[in-house]
Amino acid sequence: MSSLTFIGLSQLLSRKGELLQQNTNDLLERVNTAWNNKRDLNKQISIELNDGELEVSIPQLRFKCFTESKLSLHEGSLIGVITFYTSRDGKKQEFHKIFLDWNNCMHFGALDSTAPIDIDYTEDVEYLFMNALIDSAYRNNLI
Repeated sequence: MSSLTFIGLSQLLSRKGELLQQNTNDLLERVNTAWNNKRDLNKQISIELNDGELEVSIPQLRFKCFTESKLSLHEGSLIGVITFYTSRDGKKQEFHKIFLDWNNCMHFGALDSTAPIDIDYTEDVEYLFMNALIDSAYRNNLI
């Protein structure tokens, strides 16, 4: 395992950081736009983009969650991480993660636990994104 230096991190961020952050923001915006354009699906589930982060609400199930996105290092590579949280007893509870790699592929749960989904070429990325979120909320007994 090699060490990480200030210069190495700076170069990594300058080469890949801005594009990876933009890809992360674009994915959240894409999901928000797609779901808000589907009025027939939008009556019971509210999705909003606030300050670059996604908020999902299902009032009938008393479920609300929100994202925090950031860049992170994984095995020496820069990745985008979208973490979903819900509030429980006044504290943030993490329950779902989405990872974006440098090839603009999305991974659910862990980088190597699911097949990558190419955001640029896969149809219905928004459905895959929301299906994984709802499944994770269900598996964590949040809905």
